[in-house]
Amino acid sequence: MWFGVPTPDQSLYPNLAASLSCGGGFLFGWLLQRQIPALTVLQQNWRRNFAIAIASSVFCLHHAGLTPAFDAAAHTYSTLGFAYSYCIGAWRWTFTIIGLSMRLFSGASVVRRYISDASYWIQSLRDSLFGETHMPCRLFGETHLPCRLFGETHLPCRLFGET
Repeated sequence: MWFGVPTPDQSLYPNLAASLSCGGGFLFGWLLQRQIPALTVLQQNWRRNFAIAIASSVFCLHHAGLTPAFDAAAHTYSTLGFAYSYCIGAWRWTFTIIGLSMRLFSGASVVRRYISDASYWIQSLRDSLFGETHMPCRLFGETHLPCRLFGETHLPCRLFGET
């Protein structure tokens, strides 16, 4: 219950939960990007969304505790309430970040544009380096050439801080 949605990087094809979660977020952003009135509403209501996000997070932490539990969650109404609060909290955090960003960063800035472009290219480079060594090692094990060269800790992992 503590760990949320599994990440989609476990194989060449993502699992259903990751596909629905990440795909839903992508679809929401894609549909929202040109809806200026909707973005304005998020900008105006960021404080309300922040309060709801905090309340949902506090409820989830109170229910699940501060230390992770590795056992399966029971199928009870309490767990259903946790899942509902987790979902509401995640979306309200998203709305808060979008609204606050629209409020603080809606003007043009050469520095922010440069940082944005640079971070895009760094992420693109990181993904290609990591994908070219990490996924074959997961598929073929230590017999794959990059795995033999880099061992357990691959060079892109060391460069970009992943283990």
